[in-house]
Parts: sequence; C-alpha cells; structure tokens
Amino acid sequence: NVVALQNFQKAIELDTTQNGNSLLYSYAGLCAKNLNLPNETRKYMQASVDRGILEPVVYTILVDICREQKDLECQEVNLKKAIAKFPTNAMEFKKKLAYVYNTSKNYTELEKTTLEVTNADSSDLKMLELYGIALQKQNKLSQAIKVFENLLSKSPDNFNANMVVGG
Repeated sequence: NVVALQNFQKAIELDTTQNGNSLLYSYAGLCAKNLNLPNETRKYMQASVDRGILEPVVYTILVDICREQKDLECQEVNLKKAIAKFPTNAMEFKKKLAYVYNTSKNYTELEKTTLEVTNADSSDLKMLELYGIALQKQNKLSQAIKVFENLLSKSPDNFNANMVVGG
C-alpha cells in the first residue's frame, strides 16, 4: 500500500488535466486510509470531492474522518454536497447531517432535517428522538411532547421521551 500511495502521488503530480483527475485523488485517499494515515486520507478525499468525484463512498470516508477529527464544519459542508449530488443516497447523508446539527446544537437545522427524515421513514426512532430534542431545545414544548408521546408508543423505554412526557 505504501508503494501504491507513492505511485498515486506521482500520478497526481504528472496529471495535466484541468482540475486534476478526481479518481487519482480518491485512490490515493484509499491507500492512505489503508495505511491508517487519516490526515493524508482527508487531504486526498477532500481533493477528490472538490474535483467532482461521482462516488458516494468517497464522501462517506471523508465525512467519517472529519467526524473522527471532530471537525463539524467539514462534516456539514461535505454532507450537504453529497445530498445535492446523490439524491438516491440523500436520506443516508441527511441522517448523518442530523447528528452534526445535534452535536453543534444547531436545533433549527436539526428540526428541519429530522422532520424531513422522519416524514420519509417514520420507523427511524433515533431520528424521531432527535426531532423531539430539537423541538424541546427550541421551547416548542407542546410539539415536542407529541413527538415524544409518539416515540413512547414505539419505544416505551426511551429515556428522553420519558423525561419530557413524565413517564
């Protein structure tokens, strides 16, 4: 893998295409990932995304590294790019974005995102819980109580729902 990474680095240096070849960067990123080089992986995957790579897995790898490095802005920016670029994978990326908004305490965006996800998939209890939390944190208590009552009907032991509803 070290040799493969060196070869991709050399190919990137020699690449004369406008904006560079996004696949070269993603392959270099995969090699760096296999060598457990997170900073190098992030650098190459970000370069691949910036050059328009059409592989959702590259976005996933990049976002996962940003999450490991606790870089919320990197996660948010690249998840939004992925949602726009891959409509068929949008729900998966929106769920990850909801966690970013929850971690960053951006409850307005968390509310919007989790509402959209739960409207599409009402069986996702974690997204329903995050939706209730977003409402609660914005002092939309009557709405939050309804969401948490719904959640309790599906998951009677849910801690947050029980705390809000008083069960």
